[in-house]
Amino acid sequence: MGTFTASFGRRLAAGSLRVEFASTAAQRLSVAEEQPYAESGGSQRHEQQCGTEQPCEGDSCHQVQGTAIGHAFQSGDNRRMKIENVSALIFDMDGVLCDSEPLIAEAAIRMFAERHGIRVRAEDFLPFVGAGEDRYLGGVAEKYGVRLQPGADKARVYEIYLELIPGRLKPIPGAAEFVRMARTAGFRLAVATSADRVKMEGNLREIRLPPETFDAIVTGEDIEHKKPAPDIFLLAARRLGVSPESCVVVEDALNGVRAAKTAGARCLALATGFSVDDLRAAGADWTAPGWDGLKPEQFKS
Repeated sequence: MGTFTASFGRRLAAGSLRVEFASTAAQRLSVAEEQPYAESGGSQRHEQQCGTEQPCEGDSCHQVQGTAIGHAFQSGDNRRMKIENVSALIFDMDGVLCDSEPLIAEAAIRMFAERHGIRVRAEDFLPFVGAGEDRYLGGVAEKYGVRLQPGADKARVYEIYLELIPGRLKPIPGAAEFVRMARTAGFRLAVATSADRVKMEGNLREIRLPPETFDAIVTGEDIEHKKPAPDIFLLAARRLGVSPESCVVVEDALNGVRAAKTAGARCLALATGFSVDDLRAAGADWTAPGWDGLKPEQFKS
């Protein structure tokens, strides 16, 4: 999620997307007994926070919403959940691995001006982030009463986008290192993006995480129902050969969080564009400001 979205995230309540899915995953989670957080100090207090007397390395116990994650994460409803039986990590792409939202918005703005003669704004796209380019463009077109030529208009957006990204598209700080550490730690890895394959390949190439880094790739072209429907994460789990319940999905958008929870997966939401409150309201199990301080070992039981 790009910087242009940050100022709008708080103003868009989770309910503004008008789509709600009831998650059944909460019943599958192993929830540790709730205990108040206290600053670290002493093995007894540490055991209360992290579930073990063994000290955590550095500050890894205090990276997610100011509570212990070395052995347990802070959940969206303020209870601490044990991370058990996690064998796979599924990454959204935009806003999780790379900061592409300002560039795709710029490309779309140029397309609307060039092909339809109207001036749209970057914030117009925010409610449709994570839903795939068809809805991303279509939702804004509906707002302005524009009749899209879906294939040609989307193709033009991608042409402009691929011209924009060389030297400008940047990885989210810490993302590439985390993916490489997760690979070394033995996790199955997937990318699940609502974007089309041409954008996925361009993005991963530009941030030096080529598709072969991952065990499975799912794009918007592989599914009929886009986020917030769960299809993309169900297919990713299937391609990885694991159950959705054994996956942690890393997302940054409200649509993506809802999709992950409806699929039955657990969800870590990075607050790179939407507020923590909005991400929790969408159903995120845990939130973090970014990749800094997170390690794959924190997902081991």
